[in-house]
Amino acid sequence: MSVEILVHSQTGHCFSVAETLAGLARAAGHRTSLTRITPSDEKETDLGKLSITPVPQDAGADLYVIGAPVHGFSATPAIRKAVAQMPFLDGKRVVLFTTEWFPLDWMGGTHTLKQLEQAVAEQGGQVVATRVIHWERKDRGEQIEAFSRDFSQLLQGDAGGEPEVAG
Repeated sequence: MSVEILVHSQTGHCFSVAETLAGLARAAGHRTSLTRITPSDEKETDLGKLSITPVPQDAGADLYVIGAPVHGFSATPAIRKAVAQMPFLDGKRVVLFTTEWFPLDWMGGTHTLKQLEQAVAEQGGQVVATRVIHWERKDRGEQIEAFSRDFSQLLQGDAGGEPEVAG
């Protein structure tokens, strides 16, 4: 199986989670690519004026992982722009994750994931798992470990069905 991980990370938090997932996928023998996108302007909210590099390309992956931080209680414009440029998600399985400063999902994480789920659905993708990582909580390490375990199970389940991964 091939896994494509696309992440927007302003502080490095999301990127560190993405690196963990990439390492797990590689260790399980999956062809894995990790791409960090960069917006032309982190403060630009108009997707028409925003550009990102690199522009997502069809990697022909079996599973896509998309991650980004919560920004103003929402998905970042950069990740929304990236997903909008991914028509190749049609029929593909997608895992979404977000990191947020606040300690509870409803403080931005839930809304961010809903926005990303809608964006992925508009491209024809199927979200198979979501996760919010609360960066300032004392149990952040345990949250990342739990997500890692669930992601590993998802990778293993590819041969015989998919386990559900909690959000």
